[in-house]
Amino acid sequence: MRKWLLILVLPGMAILFWPDELQQPSAQPATAGQLSPMAEQATTRGTTPTAKSAAVSASAAVATSCPAPTQLAAQFATLRATRQHQSEALKRLMQEAQLRPELQLQYLRELGGDIAVLRPVGRQIQDGLVLLMQKRQQLIRIAISDLAQVKRATEQQDYRALQDWLQQYPQPADIAKLGFLEFTLLQVILQLDPELQPVQLQQLLDSGFKAGFIDLLLVSRLGRDLQIVDMLQQSYGGELAISWLENYRPMNLTLLAAQRADTTLFDYWLAQGVPAGFGPLDDNAFDLLPLPASQEQLQQQLPLVRTLLRLQLAPVSAERQWFWLQQLPEAEATQLRTLLQHEPVGADPLGTTASATVSRKLRQTSQQISQTLTQLWQCQAPSQLPAMLTAQEPESSLQRLLQSSEKLLSKVSTDPDHVAQTRKFEQTAGQMEQYIRQANWQELDVFMQTQVKDQKSYFFNNRSFAQEYMLHQMLQLEAPASEIVKRLQFFGKRLPLSVITFIQLSPDPELIPALQKAGYRIPPKRTATKS
Repeated sequence: MRKWLLILVLPGMAILFWPDELQQPSAQPATAGQLSPMAEQATTRGTTPTAKSAAVSASAAVATSCPAPTQLAAQFATLRATRQHQSEALKRLMQEAQLRPELQLQYLRELGGDIAVLRPVGRQIQDGLVLLMQKRQQLIRIAISDLAQVKRATEQQDYRALQDWLQQYPQPADIAKLGFLEFTLLQVILQLDPELQPVQLQQLLDSGFKAGFIDLLLVSRLGRDLQIVDMLQQSYGGELAISWLENYRPMNLTLLAAQRADTTLFDYWLAQGVPAGFGPLDDNAFDLLPLPASQEQLQQQLPLVRTLLRLQLAPVSAERQWFWLQQLPEAEATQLRTLLQHEPVGADPLGTTASATVSRKLRQTSQQISQTLTQLWQCQAPSQLPAMLTAQEPESSLQRLLQSSEKLLSKVSTDPDHVAQTRKFEQTAGQMEQYIRQANWQELDVFMQTQVKDQKSYFFNNRSFAQEYMLHQMLQLEAPASEIVKRLQFFGKRLPLSVITFIQLSPDPELIPALQKAGYRIPPKRTATKS
């Protein structure tokens, strides 16, 4: 019998019909199970060469009825928000009924709900910024003028000179502190010299450098040569399977490699015992792997995908499950489909009218999302889908720290005259700090007055700047509130914003009440909230 394909175009939609012989059956797993509504529909669409070619051949007709891209994107975003709201409502009902956690996950997965709502709130995993502060070694202070020498040696790749300079410090592997930023000296070199060679790194390690965890994190983000990574890992010698939170998502070194689609680095950290996932509720390496926008990118990522499938990992995100089922070759798509199989819960485990209503609406929303994804697949170029399916995330505190240190290092001047001026300022600041630590307030005031009048001083003829800097030092060193209030009188009642910021960050419980009593208005510190 002659095979036929009918395309019926109606206003705003296109409906495709083809006989059974055109639909080659997808390979089914040996064990009985059930897919979520979205994964189930993806299974019957686009996972065989015939079905894909039929969709492609109909693309011209479909395009005439495609909504505008902005309309599809808005529709997709609205449906996802609805799904999250309905999933949270069902979660509350399941928890009120004291349903077992594993059954909550099973039922929500069966309905195509948002698994993320089941993730525990207020987890004990530390933030990435806190992690780096706690993983530091003994703290030393590196002056900007000294850091300029490090930068000059790095720019000229004169690591012999850098080794000589390090001799002034008894423990050159310690953390450098500059202002409120802390970083290892190796981090400085890695950020300033992207062309650092293994032989040069070995010279530094032989001279006393020792890598910290932040260095491993940095090279994993930057995707440095594996030999560099391995040398740093051997030098570090500490725990590698450390996890931290970035944008409320647990991360580790293996997941960082997956985020870069770096198969070599991913395999390396995996072999070191750093896991590719944290459990059924959290995003794993499959969720962080960039969605390929071309066949070339897909071929590059297939080795990593095959490793993930071998590890029995599937994306937690329903949209990513759908995407990979469309894109992967049939063998890999069948493996992923098998991993997505689960035993059906059957009847509503809660058995209430409220839960039945929410469950029905959630299943319908999941099916609507699947239909919208199908429209996106048919109406948009494949290269545009990854951007539409991948939500843009804000920068984490850890990313901001690394960027801040990079910007700070770029501003460090290696000009000899500027370095000399900087050294004078550091000597002045050091003397000021000594008076504050000794609580010698009278000598502190006399010293600052002298600095304002001394033509060779950094503070010459700029009393306002000198006073502001002194207050910064006093606040940083937690001077008594009464002494801080006395020296605020220079500014009247309008304090500089930088001084207010330091006041808000002060751990001294007596400081703000003392300032308010003296007539100063200190606004409360803004706190970030999770959206």
